[in-house]
Amino acid sequence: MKKMLFVLSLLMVCSVAASATDYAFTLRDTNGNPYCNVAYVHWYSSNPGVTPKALVGGWYYNAMCDGNFYPGGGFKFAVSSYYQYGSGAVLALNSPAYYAYTGNAFQLLVNKNYHTWTIYWDTDMYGNYLVNYGTWINGASADAKGSTRDAAQR
Repeated sequence: MKKMLFVLSLLMVCSVAASATDYAFTLRDTNGNPYCNVAYVHWYSSNPGVTPKALVGGWYYNAMCDGNFYPGGGFKFAVSSYYQYGSGAVLALNSPAYYAYTGNAFQLLVNKNYHTWTIYWDTDMYGNYLVNYGTWINGASADAKGSTRDAAQR
């Protein structure tokens, strides 16, 4: 009986761990040079085993190289390669990171398959406008010490 409980407990822990995926990275330009910005994206299911992973949470760090963390959230969805750097589904992290500086709504599209990102924001309360795009490496240099370039300043 104890072995059975142990096996069931192990399966439950493994299934919960498998229901979420985390990405932490410094945003880089298309040549691999780091910006001062860091993103943490948590892709998960609200009900593992019943609903698919479609939710995104996390944070955005260092907007305008200011040293602050900003919360973020969104969804996984398919988007045309016309709107992103790469192709396929993206993890969208919406954040108020730049609102105090620009008054703009901010959205970071993260392509987990191609390791690319695209930034959009709304400057006129009407539409989404491309700001910048680049690459990332999960877990590599999850800080951007020394860089004074902001990813939203192309």
